[in-house]
Amino acid sequence: MKKRHGMHVILEAITPSHTSADAEQLIYPNLHPSSHYFSVTSLMWRGGNEIMKSYRGFKTSKVHEDMQVASLLTAAYRLQSAVLPPSKLFWSAQFTTRSIALFGRPMRQEVARLACLELQYFEAAARQFPSQHEFFEPVLRSYRLLSGANSSKSRPIEERYQQVMDVTREYFWRTYVDVFAGFGVYARDAQLSPQELKKSFEKALVVLCRHDQAWSEWTVEHDDTAKLSVDAQTKRILIGRNRNPLPVREVRGLFAHEVLVHAQRALRGSRKNKQLGLGLPGYVVAEEGLGVLVESAINHGINTKVTDRYIDIALALGTTRRRPYTRQELYVFCYSRQVIRRVVSGEELSLREVEAQAWEHVNRIYKGSLGNHYVGVFTKDISYYKGFKRIAGYVQNNQQKLGSDRMFEYLLQGKFDPTNLTHKKYLSSP
Repeated sequence: MKKRHGMHVILEAITPSHTSADAEQLIYPNLHPSSHYFSVTSLMWRGGNEIMKSYRGFKTSKVHEDMQVASLLTAAYRLQSAVLPPSKLFWSAQFTTRSIALFGRPMRQEVARLACLELQYFEAAARQFPSQHEFFEPVLRSYRLLSGANSSKSRPIEERYQQVMDVTREYFWRTYVDVFAGFGVYARDAQLSPQELKKSFEKALVVLCRHDQAWSEWTVEHDDTAKLSVDAQTKRILIGRNRNPLPVREVRGLFAHEVLVHAQRALRGSRKNKQLGLGLPGYVVAEEGLGVLVESAINHGINTKVTDRYIDIALALGTTRRRPYTRQELYVFCYSRQVIRRVVSGEELSLREVEAQAWEHVNRIYKGSLGNHYVGVFTKDISYYKGFKRIAGYVQNNQQKLGSDRMFEYLLQGKFDPTNLTHKKYLSSP
């Protein structure tokens, strides 16, 4: 049995049971086995052995990162085992603190700017439906809390990085036009089920094999989740059976994000060494940022889930002046927000689908916690927005100097952060 990489250990351990998505308390069937392998004691024992051997050149940073992973999982396990209220409160706070140590937290000024833009949109929407003020109020109130006195006229992030997205789109469309062509067989308004999504990805992988025969070692499989992910160690692209149907207009971008970025960086990196195939310590923000940039470029816009996650994690965390949102409170906010967006855009409204999507979104933020009034927050999902800004800035600063072909080939050579000086030195060393 292969030893699991740190980030996969976290995500497997604290993925809640899908059948309890809307339960009062979240349940984690895989938490105990993972936390045992990644216990602090186990890591200290292995520190001088397999970790040191596998991560030559990054010994100290890799051990430190794995110790943080172990600390996070220990907090999650102790929280699930807690019986008395003071213990539940303590370990909920510890889980949040240790998550922030690993992934960071939203920046208050950035949250205020994003909230201000969202508030303008929802205030305009509320004026279209004056009789529905009560339904709009939870959404308006939340964005007002975040924006505070901020009246910034900050431009939407798509406008700030439009040129970067144009450059990215041109490169990926030119390089993978035959791969993307396979997704054009569906009707424009089609919704792909998990089974149909699997078939479309398998066909695209066959085309990718013409680019690089190494893709023949990769497979597309179903698992019992509601997510889509890449497992670099087992060379699998995993599509959850419990996913909601995906609009076909989003499929090309999602394939580019998961396969042309995450899987491809694993494939190319592993040719050089294990480290670049699994990810250098601290690579996650840049990894997710590049994925979001490419997906957004292909789909002609940033998915609202990227900014939603950043904002909603801020609501869940709270501040010294604003109490944290519980999972139930955030669900009400997210459900109302999604209904309003669909009504305003004229999309077909299925309340059952909105409910499922809202719970899936909210549970990502509170995964690892009890999910009730003892608030614990998993902050990894700020990586998407934070990483987008980081990689978009890198492309903006280097595209003219390097040229788009050379620059993207450099970014796709493995799982690393191009803005990390230690990573850059490692890549340039013989």
